[in-house]
Amino acid sequence: MAATLPRAVAPTPRPAAAAAAGLLPLPRAAPLLLAGRAAARRLRARGARAPALAAARRSWAVSARAVLDVPRRRAPPPQKPVQEAADLNDILAERGACGVGFVANLKNEPSFNIVRDALTALGCMEHRGGCGADNDSGDGAGLMSGIPWDLFNDWGSKQGLAPFEKSHTGVGMVFLPQDESSAADAKAVVEKVFTDEGLEVLGWRPVPFNVSVVGRNAKETMPKIEQIFVKIAKEDDADDIERELYICRKLIERVAKSASWADELYFCSLSSRTIIYKGMLRSEVLGQFYLDLQNELYKSPFAIYHRRFSTNTSPRWPLAQPMRLLGHNGEINTIQGNLNWMRSREATIQSPVWRGRENEIRPFGDPKASDSANLDNAAELLLRSGRSPAEAMMMLVPEAYKNHPTLSIKYPEVIDFYEYYKGQMEAWDGPALLLFSDGRTVGACLDRNGLRPARYWRTSDGFVYVASEVGVIPMDESKVVMKGRLGPGMMITVDLETGQVLENTEVKKNVASANPYGNWLQESTRSIKPVNFQSSPVMDNETVMRHQQAFGYSSEDVQMVIETMASQGKEPTFCMGDDIPLAVLSQKPHMLFDYFKQRFAQVTNPAIDPLREGLVMSLEVNIGKRGNILEVGPENADQVTLSSPVLNEGELDSLLNDPKLKPKVLSTYFNIRKGLDGSLDKAINALCEEADAAVRSGSQLLVLSDRSEALEPTRPAIPILLAVGAIHQHLIQNGLRMSASIVADTAQCFSTHQFACLIGYGASAVCPYLALETCRQWRLSNKTVNLMRNGKMPTVTIEQAQRNFIKAVKSGLLKILSKMGISLLSSYCGAQIFEIYGLGQEVVDLAFCGSVSKIGGLTLDELGRETLSFWVKAFSEDTAKRLENFGFIQSRPGGEFHANNPEMSKLLHKAIREKSDNAYTIYQQHLASRPVNVLRDLVELKSERPPIPIGKVEPATSIVERFCTGGMSLGAISRETHEAIAIAMNRIGGKSNSGEGGEDPIRWSPLTDVVDGYSPTLPHLKGLQNGDTATSAIKQHQPFSGQEVYPEVIDAIENEKEVSKTYQIYNVDRAVCGRVAGAIAKKYGDTGFAGQLNITFTGSAGQSFGCFLTPGMNVRLVGEANDYVGKGMAGGELVVVPVDDTGFVPEDAAIVGNTCLYGATGGQVFVRGKTGERFAVRNSLGQAVVEGTGDHCCEYMTGGCVVVLGQVGRNVAAGMTGGLAYILDEDDTLVPKINKEIVKMQRVNAPAGQMQLKGLIEAYVEKTGSTKGAKILSEWEAYLPLFWQLVPPSEEDSPEACAEFERVLARQATAVKSAK
Repeated sequence: MAATLPRAVAPTPRPAAAAAAGLLPLPRAAPLLLAGRAAARRLRARGARAPALAAARRSWAVSARAVLDVPRRRAPPPQKPVQEAADLNDILAERGACGVGFVANLKNEPSFNIVRDALTALGCMEHRGGCGADNDSGDGAGLMSGIPWDLFNDWGSKQGLAPFEKSHTGVGMVFLPQDESSAADAKAVVEKVFTDEGLEVLGWRPVPFNVSVVGRNAKETMPKIEQIFVKIAKEDDADDIERELYICRKLIERVAKSASWADELYFCSLSSRTIIYKGMLRSEVLGQFYLDLQNELYKSPFAIYHRRFSTNTSPRWPLAQPMRLLGHNGEINTIQGNLNWMRSREATIQSPVWRGRENEIRPFGDPKASDSANLDNAAELLLRSGRSPAEAMMMLVPEAYKNHPTLSIKYPEVIDFYEYYKGQMEAWDGPALLLFSDGRTVGACLDRNGLRPARYWRTSDGFVYVASEVGVIPMDESKVVMKGRLGPGMMITVDLETGQVLENTEVKKNVASANPYGNWLQESTRSIKPVNFQSSPVMDNETVMRHQQAFGYSSEDVQMVIETMASQGKEPTFCMGDDIPLAVLSQKPHMLFDYFKQRFAQVTNPAIDPLREGLVMSLEVNIGKRGNILEVGPENADQVTLSSPVLNEGELDSLLNDPKLKPKVLSTYFNIRKGLDGSLDKAINALCEEADAAVRSGSQLLVLSDRSEALEPTRPAIPILLAVGAIHQHLIQNGLRMSASIVADTAQCFSTHQFACLIGYGASAVCPYLALETCRQWRLSNKTVNLMRNGKMPTVTIEQAQRNFIKAVKSGLLKILSKMGISLLSSYCGAQIFEIYGLGQEVVDLAFCGSVSKIGGLTLDELGRETLSFWVKAFSEDTAKRLENFGFIQSRPGGEFHANNPEMSKLLHKAIREKSDNAYTIYQQHLASRPVNVLRDLVELKSERPPIPIGKVEPATSIVERFCTGGMSLGAISRETHEAIAIAMNRIGGKSNSGEGGEDPIRWSPLTDVVDGYSPTLPHLKGLQNGDTATSAIKQHQPFSGQEVYPEVIDAIENEKEVSKTYQIYNVDRAVCGRVAGAIAKKYGDTGFAGQLNITFTGSAGQSFGCFLTPGMNVRLVGEANDYVGKGMAGGELVVVPVDDTGFVPEDAAIVGNTCLYGATGGQVFVRGKTGERFAVRNSLGQAVVEGTGDHCCEYMTGGCVVVLGQVGRNVAAGMTGGLAYILDEDDTLVPKINKEIVKMQRVNAPAGQMQLKGLIEAYVEKTGSTKGAKILSEWEAYLPLFWQLVPPSEEDSPEACAEFERVLARQATAVKSAK
């Protein structure tokens, strides 16, 4: 039977003066309850307040309590929940970005050379890692390899041990406690578990090391390091042996958990196939520290190496990588949600391979471990349960398969695989290059955005290499038969037993073909089709008003948020920042959502561009039971798919009418008839029990609804975020969360932040019924009708208004996800990516377990009072006939306090204008007497030291010389702001930062034309003075290396000579040529250098090769390069070609990295080979010819010209507003790869365009010797029709793009003459 929701009907009659027993008469109580917010404003025992403010707060709180006479009780210290959710404090402490790679022999022949090559490569990755303040303690370095049996047998024979039986012997690399007694206890625990499991402990081996190379900080925490050897006689199957060792490790961790040394016992590896040597070391000393790695008996057919760069962390020995299966360069942004969902799965995970021992391998995650370690745990579970490494990676880190032209045409089974698992496993989302091995397969894969570099190459003598950078291992280029790169979502695997190398689609096709995923989806998965919006209001105006009042809407919420979204289809635009008090410090009532602040991507973790790179993002969610992740079958596909989490009433009805879901509607109200205290807690507990019973009875959909036929004064609605969070946590703690989805049917949600909160704490979808009703009411109001009739507002229908609102919410959600670097809403669901300001621990433990709430705050009863302060307004005779304006958005008299208020601005301007101490003192007094606004206002400085005489203090004039501004690019802030900041910092002797993209040369010279504060040079600024300069002292991207080039060309620069030089270059040489270009630009500007520098490099260039080139610089690289080639170049010529004697076809090889030609303002780049992702992004005047690119080519390009003589990736020309691109399309696959939002595609018909294209290819062939280019020129008539020209609107009338340019020019001339 379908579930039904109550519908709002006729207006609720106003109650009598006295409403409910135990409460004040509500009409009078309303303003008093609002005043009674005193208790909710306190942060007891949380630091001293300014005395006057504290006294004022105390007297106000006392008077409010005296009036209300509402008894307050301090809640007892809450008990921690039995089931701990992932804690954000632990998670935030462990993030990283690193350098990784592997070496593998296709003949599976172990050798010491492989280990030596891996250590060499690791040494060339030192710049990608972090180092402690002692300059010796690294953030971490490590190496995974096959087990070096020759080395261990040599040791064993000296100990009198028989040779190890390789197939039945496990080796554990163990970090033990430093303390000898604790280490002995730990070893005893380890041995007992092995013995109890029927394994024979063969012995312990102290791992030889050289402690002298360890840094001071690392030495303090260095564990005792030993290896344990065990014999597994009871199993013969290799996979069963690995499973037995996995169970043993899990049992050891469980037994040791209660010991004082538990955190000091750690298995780096425990396997019969692989072993890991790692530590808190710099990469170049890993091989010096572990003496085994210097021993030629250490032989392996493969090696994975890793150099860690920890962000926001205190490095620890166990967190060095590789982990047991993975080496991870990146960050998992959804980690808290991933951990919660993995915890939720523990009750459902089963597989025959575990023989009923699933309980012994729980838990599957560790909130105190790093994101990398937890991803490794999840992958290891899947692997030990029978999945291949490639399949596990596809499940955990899926590529962006939606609308993928290659997959949809050639590999539909791969799409089916991803669609099937989309409903089973939320993606572990974030920038990631993952290397993995189980000892039989070695592989690598990249995240869906391609936000970490990954290059690979194969040699004729049977080796495959993958690395974050090229050039990390000396290489005979004549032996290289293949060079490639991992693009977004791509994978490569090496089967060590067969020698087979599978690239991307081959790997995925093999995995996806194992089961009929497409058939299962077709049979069982349902989609909710879009349902038309309601065409008329459900409530009358008075009822709508009363609902808005009861649920906390203000006039700003309705007019500035909801109505703007309904009319424009996008979020309203406000100023940056929020200058009102935190909700917990405010004197105004706030909705619960206001206590939550969103986190965003930081440090090494870039945000996503939801406007131009939306192809990697999705708002799809699946509704229904999520089955056993270890089972594969049609029953797991029995779900409902939603295209977005925002539902209208009809779509919610469709869900409620799905019989397989067995939906259960839970009413979210609490009863205060017997008093407020304890009522909310009681209602939440009852709600959780009701949800629990429904799920145990088979319901797969819980709809939490505050919809009611009539609002009642003594039954306020539970804050919907509290209800969602509490049920989400309750189901997790009781092992039921995977059995049902949560949907919120609520009046309390209208802004994107509120939607994000609900989804982030467990809701799969939201039906904002009151917001939609508000849209309908707005559209039919006389004011709106008149505005549309008079042409002052675009005309929209009542349905369109609701559609616009939902469109705005969806765009806002994508923006929120993108700020955190998350691509998929399904991964954001339950991820709790918020920090809480002002909620007490009992509230957090009940509904937001694991979230950070450092300052404490409201109890449940206080939260109930705050909810009631809104609710009573709907029933008060005194309540105005319009919504209250709290002034949260715009400053207004009587509204919320704003730090940037008109009075403050007037006093500040007056003080500056008059340069008066007295005026400035008045301004200071105004600031000192302002209300509490931010947390620091609650704290005062305390010192027992006597004040220092002002004469002994460093003068302000010298202090400000150390002031620096943050790097903000022109465009991120306006030209006026950019230049005003630079002038201000130059005046005081500080430093401003240009940000990326440089600055106009007119800013470089001091002003000499200022009259009355104005200058024709900078006409948009006032208050200028002669002598002002608007140039930034700090220019971003200072060069790191290539210093030897500079001294050898300085004479040519000084005297404008021509000089030719040749140098060897290595991957550790970064930003080479940057310093030379800077010297030329400083002396001659962008175009004034009359000399010529011809500089040739051979080898593998590090990042940012050829950056900031200027006219007069001709740079040639024979070899290959990493990311950011030609970044910011302003002129000159940059040529990259492979060495002459290569074993690969140049046009098929990737020889430069990602984001090349970024932000170029001039010059030419010729690359004989392919480039990586985001080629020519933000290029404004550079010209380039290459033989292939990755995704997002020409993104945000504003000028210049790009020619591609081969294959390109997806999303070409996204955001391209200027310049032209010519792309060769030999196999007719280009069209679906173009982002046509701005550019149009056309053949090269204009004679000037044909000349431009041919001229660039001719120059390219001359500089590079490209055979592909030469063939195109020799068969020009055949190839020209195969080129597409991409033309943004700004270029449509240019001679290169307009075939009838001459006729258009003549027409324009005629028009000008006739106008005269």
